[in-house]
Amino acid sequence: DEGGKIGVLVEVSGGEDKEALATLAREIALHVSSSNPMVLSEEDVPADVIAKEREIFAAQAANDPKMAGKPEAAINAMVNGRVRVFLEESVLLKQSYVRDPAITIADLVKKTPGASVVRFVRYKLGETIADAAGTEGEVAA
Repeated sequence: DEGGKIGVLVEVSGGEDKEALATLAREIALHVSSSNPMVLSEEDVPADVIAKEREIFAAQAANDPKMAGKPEAAINAMVNGRVRVFLEESVLLKQSYVRDPAITIADLVKKTPGASVVRFVRYKLGETIADAAGTEGEVAA
């Protein structure tokens, strides 16, 4: 519990119903404050981050006694599955919605016709803009 020490900005666009769009933005902001996604979409995940995660999961598999003697295809499937879970946890549009885990944030957005999430940023009290944006020093989704 951060006790009011987190702030979130969400930019949404599209849709005819401005009230529904404002509600969507509010719901996404609440979700971002609790789930802390890394990026907006899978395309926003840097290739080197995915490669590093894949490397970590492959090393874990190599050191796992349960994986000893398993075919390479089985190990690759396990690594791919872990990468998929990493993306589901890190990408806003792939995350399960905190108020209804049966749907993703992408599903929630689709409920507001024509709406899309443009970007978001999450701040924590004491964090600088560079901290919130990562190493690039830009505030980005």
